[in-house]
Amino acid sequence: MKMRRVVSVAAVITVIGLLVVPLVYRTRMTTMTPDITPLPHSDNSTYIHALVQRASPDRYIILALVDAAFVDMAVNLYETSLRPNSIDNFLFVGVGRRACDLMRSSARSTPLPCYHYADDAASDTASIYRSSDFIRKMNIRTDMIIEALNAGFTVVHTDLDVVFLHNPLPHLKVWAVICLLCVLRFTSYCISKCLKWP
Repeated sequence: MKMRRVVSVAAVITVIGLLVVPLVYRTRMTTMTPDITPLPHSDNSTYIHALVQRASPDRYIILALVDAAFVDMAVNLYETSLRPNSIDNFLFVGVGRRACDLMRSSARSTPLPCYHYADDAASDTASIYRSSDFIRKMNIRTDMIIEALNAGFTVVHTDLDVVFLHNPLPHLKVWAVICLLCVLRFTSYCISKCLKWP
């Protein structure tokens, strides 16, 4: 029972984070001076077009960063989690053109949607945690998420080494609204309801 409560609290914190971070970021971006605006790694219009093509009608999208070293994990994510749960509003975002070429290769029976977002010198090799290559790739991931948020999408980012036991989006959408109302009202009744998230 205690473990279920811990999981519920973690889930509520995650949902609140999904709602608050974009709002804080958008507020920060509107107050930035024009000369500090971050430059996108991609051609913004084609990336946004790829997001529009893959997102759900209410602009929810699951994004996963992939480079050539981890294409096998991306395929595994698709085969074990996305396809079995009928999740089709996802996009693999490639670091290095080779990653997307492998994802769409003719050897695959079903080409996977992949947008070539940026190039990196280490895109063909696995990066060691906390190395400069790893940090650079994580900064690319942050930029791809920020660009999608700025374009008005709700982003659910996933790493490649996870498994979805079911489609999380219907649950996130319902509880996001409930918990947003709780954040706005901050009553003990609302907080207790959010903490009882199934």
